[in-house]
Amino acid sequence: MNPHKLNLTAGGSSGGEGSLLGFRGSILGIGTDVAGSIRIPAYCNGVYGFRPSIGRISNAGQGSHVERDGMVGIEHTTGPLAQSVSGLKLLLKSVLDCTEWNDDPFSRGMRWRDVNHSNKKLRLGLIPEHERYPLHPTVMRALHEAKTILRENGHEVIPIERTPSLEYVARTAWKFFALDPQQTELQILKDSGEPIIDALSYDRFPDLDDYKPTLDGLYDLNIEKQKITDRFNKIFEDYSLDAFLMPVYHSVAAPRDRYGIPVYTVFANMIDVCTNSCPL
Repeated sequence: MNPHKLNLTAGGSSGGEGSLLGFRGSILGIGTDVAGSIRIPAYCNGVYGFRPSIGRISNAGQGSHVERDGMVGIEHTTGPLAQSVSGLKLLLKSVLDCTEWNDDPFSRGMRWRDVNHSNKKLRLGLIPEHERYPLHPTVMRALHEAKTILRENGHEVIPIERTPSLEYVARTAWKFFALDPQQTELQILKDSGEPIIDALSYDRFPDLDDYKPTLDGLYDLNIEKQKITDRFNKIFEDYSLDAFLMPVYHSVAAPRDRYGIPVYTVFANMIDVCTNSCPL
C-alpha cells in the first residue's frame, strides 16, 4: 500500500520496493522495468528511481519474472530506487565497480565513469501531453515549476511540437507483451487459485484482448519499433537535445488498482533510453 495514503496505489511493478522506501523503511532498493516499473513506484511513493538502458546492470541470479523467459521486442532492465540522487549513484557505482558482467555475458561490461558536467547547460525537449491522457492541474503545476527552475539555472526547455503518439507507442508495446501464446502471466494466476485483481482490467487495451500475433506480425512489430525509435532519435538530433522532460503519469498516484496504461513511461522502454523519475 502507499504509505502516504493507504487507498492510493504504490505503483508497480516493484511496488513493494517503492512503498518500503516511501515510508523510510529502507534507503536503497532494486526494481525491474519493462513499461515503467521502476519509475512508477518511485513516482507514486515520492522517491527517486532510475531505469538504465538494457544490459547496463546484470540480470544474472535474479528470481524468475512474471513474463515468460525469452520474451522478444522489449526486454526488462534492472535499476535502483533511492531516497536521493546520491543514493541512485551509490548503488549503480557499487554494482558496476564489481565487474558484475563476469557472471553475465549479456551485460554491457562497462565500469562506472565519473564525468563532470557541473557547468554544462542542458537542452531539454518538453514532450507534449497526449490528448487522451491530459495532465491533471497538479501535474501541470509541477511540470511548470520544473521548467521554471531549470530555466532560472540557465538550461533550455524546448517544447517539442510533434512526436509519435504516446498512445500508439504504448499499443505497439502491448502487442509485444501479447506475443506469449502460453499466456504465462495469466497461467501463473490460475495456478495460484487466487482471484484476478482489479488492476488487470485497467492495465489493458480492450480491443487487443483477442490479438493473436503471428510470426509475420512479429516482423511487422519490429519494423514499427524501429520507426518509433528512428522518429525519437531524429527529434534528438534536430533539436540537439540532451534529454526529454515529461511527466511520469497524467495524474498523481491513482487509487489502488486503478493506475491504467503507462503511456508516459513505456516509450522509454520501446526506444531503450535511460530515464530518471524524481520528486520536485
